[in-house]
Amino acid sequence: MFCHKCGAQLPETSGFCHKCGERVMAKKKTEGVIGNTVCSTPTGQRSKSNSHSTRNNTVQNTGQKKSSFKNTLYGLGRLALVVVIIILGIRFIGSLFSGSSESVQTPKPTLNFTPIGIRQDFGDCVINLKSYCVTQQRVFTTDYDILILVYEWTNNTGEAESFLGALDYRIYQNGIVCGEYNIWAIEGLERTDDSYDTTEIQAGYTQTVYMIYELRNASSPVTVEVENYYYQQYSLSHIIEI
Repeated sequence: MFCHKCGAQLPETSGFCHKCGERVMAKKKTEGVIGNTVCSTPTGQRSKSNSHSTRNNTVQNTGQKKSSFKNTLYGLGRLALVVVIIILGIRFIGSLFSGSSESVQTPKPTLNFTPIGIRQDFGDCVINLKSYCVTQQRVFTTDYDILILVYEWTNNTGEAESFLGALDYRIYQNGIVCGEYNIWAIEGLERTDDSYDTTEIQAGYTQTVYMIYELRNASSPVTVEVENYYYQQYSLSHIIEI
Protein backbone atom coordinates (compact mmCIF):
# COMPACT_ATOMS: atom_id res chain seq x y z
CA MET A 1 0.00 0.00 0.00
CA PHE A 2 1.05 3.68 -0.25
CA CYS A 3 1.11 6.65 2.15
CA HIS A 4 -1.73 9.00 1.33
CA LYS A 5 0.42 12.02 2.32
CA CYS A 6 3.88 11.51 0.75
CA GLY A 7 3.17 8.59 -1.55
CA ALA A 8 5.84 6.34 -0.12
CA GLN A 9 5.28 2.62 -0.61
CA LEU A 10 4.63 0.89 2.67
CA PRO A 11 4.24 -2.74 3.82
CA GLU A 12 0.71 -3.98 4.07
CA THR A 13 0.97 -4.31 7.85
CA SER A 14 2.45 -0.81 8.57
CA GLY A 15 0.67 1.50 10.98
CA PHE A 16 2.85 4.62 10.25
CA CYS A 17 4.69 5.94 7.22
CA HIS A 18 8.45 5.35 7.76
CA LYS A 19 9.28 8.35 5.60
CA CYS A 20 6.97 11.13 6.84
CA GLY A 21 5.61 9.56 9.99
CA GLU A 22 1.98 9.90 8.94
CA ARG A 23 -0.43 7.44 10.52
CA VAL A 24 -1.90 4.99 8.06
CA MET A 25 -4.69 2.41 8.47
CA ALA A 26 -3.92 -1.09 7.40
CA LYS A 27 -6.87 -2.69 5.48
CA LYS A 28 -7.77 -6.32 5.85
CA LYS A 29 -8.36 -8.02 2.53
CA THR A 30 -10.20 -11.17 1.64
CA GLU A 31 -9.01 -12.95 -1.40
CA GLY A 32 -11.26 -14.86 -3.74
CA VAL A 33 -10.69 -16.65 -6.98
CA ILE A 34 -12.86 -15.98 -10.00
CA GLY A 35 -11.73 -18.21 -12.79
CA ASN A 36 -7.91 -17.84 -12.89
CA THR A 37 -7.92 -14.28 -11.44
CA VAL A 38 -7.25 -13.57 -7.79
CA CYS A 39 -9.38 -10.72 -6.50
CA SER A 40 -9.80 -9.15 -3.12
CA THR A 41 -12.99 -7.82 -1.59
CA PRO A 42 -13.29 -5.91 1.65
CA THR A 43 -14.77 -8.13 4.36
CA GLY A 44 -17.48 -5.66 5.34
CA GLN A 45 -18.61 -5.15 1.77
CA ARG A 46 -18.81 -8.87 1.10
CA SER A 47 -20.82 -9.59 4.24
CA LYS A 48 -23.28 -6.82 3.39
CA SER A 49 -23.67 -8.17 -0.15
CA ASN A 50 -24.26 -11.70 1.11
CA SER A 51 -26.80 -10.43 3.65
CA HIS A 52 -28.71 -8.51 0.98
CA SER A 53 -28.63 -11.52 -1.36
CA THR A 54 -29.90 -13.89 1.32
CA ARG A 55 -32.69 -11.53 2.31
CA ASN A 56 -33.73 -11.03 -1.35
CA ASN A 57 -33.78 -14.80 -1.92
CA THR A 58 -35.90 -15.33 1.19
CA VAL A 59 -38.40 -12.67 0.14
CA GLN A 60 -38.51 -14.06 -3.39
CA ASN A 61 -39.14 -17.65 -2.20
CA THR A 62 -41.87 -16.48 0.18
CA GLY A 63 -43.55 -14.54 -2.63
CA GLN A 64 -43.43 -17.59 -4.92
CA LYS A 65 -45.00 -19.79 -2.25
CA LYS A 66 -47.82 -17.30 -1.68
CA SER A 67 -48.44 -17.00 -5.43
CA SER A 68 -48.53 -20.80 -5.86
CA PHE A 69 -51.00 -21.15 -2.96
CA LYS A 70 -53.26 -18.46 -4.41
CA ASN A 71 -53.21 -20.15 -7.83
CA THR A 72 -54.16 -23.49 -6.23
CA LEU A 73 -57.10 -21.93 -4.39
CA TYR A 74 -58.21 -20.17 -7.57
CA GLY A 75 -58.10 -23.42 -9.57
CA LEU A 76 -60.12 -25.31 -6.94
CA GLY A 77 -62.69 -22.53 -6.86
CA ARG A 78 -63.12 -22.64 -10.64
CA LEU A 79 -63.48 -26.46 -10.57
CA ALA A 80 -66.15 -26.27 -7.85
CA LEU A 81 -68.05 -23.62 -9.84
CA VAL A 82 -68.01 -25.78 -12.99
CA VAL A 83 -69.34 -28.81 -11.03
CA VAL A 84 -72.18 -26.74 -9.54
CA ILE A 85 -73.14 -25.38 -12.98
CA ILE A 86 -73.21 -28.89 -14.47
CA ILE A 87 -75.42 -30.24 -11.66
CA LEU A 88 -77.86 -27.33 -11.95
CA GLY A 89 -77.95 -27.74 -15.73
CA ILE A 90 -78.77 -31.46 -15.48
CA ARG A 91 -81.57 -30.76 -13.00
CA PHE A 92 -82.99 -28.00 -15.19
CA ILE A 93 -82.99 -30.16 -18.34
CA GLY A 94 -84.58 -33.04 -16.41
CA SER A 95 -87.34 -30.76 -15.17
CA LEU A 96 -88.01 -29.60 -18.73
CA PHE A 97 -88.35 -33.15 -20.03
CA SER A 98 -90.50 -34.28 -17.13
CA GLY A 99 -92.72 -31.23 -17.54
CA SER A 100 -93.06 -31.74 -21.29
CA SER A 101 -93.91 -35.42 -20.90
CA GLU A 102 -96.58 -34.59 -18.35
CA SER A 103 -98.07 -31.93 -20.58
CA VAL A 104 -98.19 -34.28 -23.62
CA GLN A 105 -99.92 -37.10 -21.78
CA THR A 106 -103.65 -37.10 -22.41
CA PRO A 107 -106.26 -39.53 -21.13
CA LYS A 108 -107.13 -42.36 -23.49
CA PRO A 109 -110.45 -41.88 -25.24
CA THR A 110 -113.35 -43.96 -24.03
CA LEU A 111 -115.01 -46.08 -26.71
CA ASN A 112 -118.77 -46.37 -26.32
CA PHE A 113 -120.14 -49.50 -27.98
CA THR A 114 -123.76 -49.69 -29.03
CA PRO A 115 -125.31 -53.18 -28.76
CA ILE A 116 -126.83 -54.83 -31.89
CA GLY A 117 -127.65 -58.42 -30.87
CA ILE A 118 -128.35 -59.92 -34.34
CA ARG A 119 -127.78 -63.69 -34.33
CA GLN A 120 -127.74 -66.09 -37.30
CA ASP A 121 -127.16 -69.87 -37.44
CA PHE A 122 -125.27 -70.80 -40.60
CA GLY A 123 -125.16 -74.52 -39.87
CA ASP A 124 -121.38 -74.94 -39.76
CA CYS A 125 -121.06 -71.82 -37.63
CA VAL A 126 -123.18 -69.46 -35.59
CA ILE A 127 -122.65 -65.73 -36.06
CA ASN A 128 -123.67 -63.02 -33.62
CA LEU A 129 -123.32 -59.34 -34.55
CA LYS A 130 -122.86 -58.04 -31.00
CA SER A 131 -122.09 -54.29 -31.08
CA TYR A 132 -120.42 -51.41 -32.90
CA CYS A 133 -118.60 -48.16 -32.18
CA VAL A 134 -117.86 -45.12 -34.37
CA THR A 135 -114.75 -43.13 -33.47
CA GLN A 136 -111.98 -41.05 -34.98
CA GLN A 137 -108.37 -42.02 -35.34
CA ARG A 138 -105.62 -39.49 -36.09
CA VAL A 139 -102.66 -40.63 -38.18
CA PHE A 140 -100.05 -37.86 -38.34
CA THR A 141 -102.20 -34.87 -39.33
CA THR A 142 -105.19 -36.72 -40.82
CA ASP A 143 -108.34 -37.74 -38.92
CA TYR A 144 -110.10 -40.91 -40.05
CA ASP A 145 -113.67 -41.95 -39.26
CA ILE A 146 -113.52 -45.52 -37.96
CA LEU A 147 -116.18 -48.18 -37.45
CA ILE A 148 -115.44 -51.02 -35.02
CA LEU A 149 -117.68 -54.08 -35.38
CA VAL A 150 -117.73 -56.79 -32.72
CA TYR A 151 -118.60 -60.28 -33.94
CA GLU A 152 -119.00 -63.42 -31.89
CA TRP A 153 -118.96 -66.72 -33.74
CA THR A 154 -118.96 -70.43 -32.88
CA ASN A 155 -117.03 -72.88 -35.02
CA ASN A 156 -119.19 -75.88 -35.96
CA THR A 157 -117.21 -76.96 -39.02
CA GLY A 158 -115.75 -80.04 -37.30
CA GLU A 159 -112.15 -78.83 -37.63
CA ALA A 160 -109.96 -75.89 -36.62
CA GLU A 161 -110.99 -72.80 -38.54
CA SER A 162 -110.67 -69.02 -38.41
CA PHE A 163 -113.35 -66.34 -38.75
CA LEU A 164 -111.72 -65.25 -41.99
CA GLY A 165 -111.74 -68.80 -43.39
CA ALA A 166 -115.33 -69.63 -42.43
CA LEU A 167 -117.16 -66.41 -43.33
CA ASP A 168 -117.29 -63.76 -46.02
CA TYR A 169 -118.10 -60.33 -44.54
CA ARG A 170 -118.11 -56.71 -45.74
CA ILE A 171 -119.75 -53.36 -45.07
CA TYR A 172 -121.18 -50.73 -47.44
CA GLN A 173 -121.80 -47.03 -47.11
CA ASN A 174 -123.84 -45.24 -49.75
CA GLY A 175 -123.65 -48.42 -51.84
CA ILE A 176 -119.82 -48.43 -51.84
CA VAL A 177 -117.79 -51.02 -49.99
CA CYS A 178 -115.63 -49.72 -47.14
CA GLY A 179 -112.13 -51.04 -46.78
CA GLU A 180 -110.65 -52.46 -43.63
CA TYR A 181 -108.60 -50.04 -41.59
CA ASN A 182 -104.93 -50.81 -42.13
CA ILE A 183 -103.69 -49.60 -38.74
CA TRP A 184 -104.67 -52.07 -36.07
CA ALA A 185 -103.74 -49.97 -33.05
CA ILE A 186 -106.84 -48.05 -31.97
CA GLU A 187 -106.69 -45.68 -29.00
CA GLY A 188 -108.87 -46.92 -26.19
CA LEU A 189 -109.33 -50.40 -27.68
CA GLU A 190 -107.65 -53.19 -25.72
CA ARG A 191 -107.43 -56.40 -27.70
CA THR A 192 -105.65 -59.71 -27.31
CA ASP A 193 -104.03 -61.80 -30.01
CA ASP A 194 -107.00 -64.20 -30.10
CA SER A 195 -109.44 -61.45 -31.16
CA TYR A 196 -108.26 -61.22 -34.79
CA ASP A 197 -110.12 -62.71 -37.72
CA THR A 198 -107.09 -64.80 -38.77
CA THR A 199 -106.84 -66.70 -35.44
CA GLU A 200 -107.96 -70.30 -35.75
CA ILE A 201 -110.13 -71.91 -33.08
CA GLN A 202 -111.04 -75.54 -32.57
CA ALA A 203 -114.43 -76.96 -33.45
CA GLY A 204 -117.07 -76.22 -30.85
CA TYR A 205 -115.31 -73.11 -29.49
CA THR A 206 -116.56 -69.50 -29.59
CA GLN A 207 -114.44 -66.46 -30.43
CA THR A 208 -114.99 -62.69 -30.19
CA VAL A 209 -113.59 -60.83 -33.21
CA TYR A 210 -113.01 -57.09 -33.65
CA MET A 211 -113.22 -55.85 -37.23
CA ILE A 212 -112.15 -52.27 -37.99
CA TYR A 213 -113.25 -50.34 -41.09
CA GLU A 214 -112.52 -46.91 -42.50
CA LEU A 215 -115.79 -45.07 -43.14
CA ARG A 216 -116.42 -42.66 -45.98
CA ASN A 217 -118.17 -40.32 -43.57
CA ALA A 218 -119.47 -40.35 -40.00
CA SER A 219 -123.17 -39.77 -40.79
CA SER A 220 -124.40 -42.12 -43.53
CA PRO A 221 -125.93 -45.52 -42.56
CA VAL A 222 -123.76 -48.63 -42.84
CA THR A 223 -124.94 -51.97 -44.24
CA VAL A 224 -123.29 -55.08 -42.79
CA GLU A 225 -123.36 -58.31 -44.80
CA VAL A 226 -122.08 -61.72 -43.70
CA GLU A 227 -122.23 -64.95 -45.75
CA ASN A 228 -121.21 -68.55 -45.34
CA TYR A 229 -117.85 -68.73 -47.10
CA TYR A 230 -118.09 -72.30 -48.39
CA TYR A 231 -121.72 -72.74 -49.44
CA GLN A 232 -123.05 -69.16 -49.46
CA GLN A 233 -126.46 -70.58 -48.52
CA TYR A 234 -126.88 -68.42 -45.48
CA SER A 235 -126.46 -64.69 -45.15
CA LEU A 236 -126.93 -61.97 -42.61
CA SER A 237 -127.68 -58.34 -43.52
CA HIS A 238 -128.12 -55.51 -41.10
CA ILE A 239 -128.22 -51.71 -41.42
CA ILE A 240 -126.52 -49.62 -38.74
CA GLU A 241 -127.77 -46.06 -38.37
CA ILE A 242 -124.77 -44.09 -37.22
